[in-house]
Amino acid sequence: MKELTNILNDEGIGHDINIDRSFAVLVLVNDDTNEAEYIMDALVEVCDMEFDDALKRAAEAHYTGETIIADGDNDYINNLKKQFDKLGIVTKIQKGDAA
Repeated sequence: MKELTNILNDEGIGHDINIDRSFAVLVLVNDDTNEAEYIMDALVEVCDMEFDDALKRAAEAHYTGETIIADGDNDYINNLKKQFDKLGIVTKIQKGDAA
């Protein structure tokens, strides 16, 4: 399958368009170390999440093993991951194209 930019360029359309493909998500991974309250407080502080959303995300990670807690460009997600790493909270980055 041809990339979108190649298709557009082949048609002479959008040859000056710069498509940013630096999209990623941050995933909270359940662990047996941190208390739920600590995780929720970190989600509120680091991700600027509402407490009810933090509660839902922490519960989802607990019961399913992981949950997406943020999405955005690579720099933003890498910065969030560093903050969670400093707090001793396990997260992982999944990279992909923004849809």
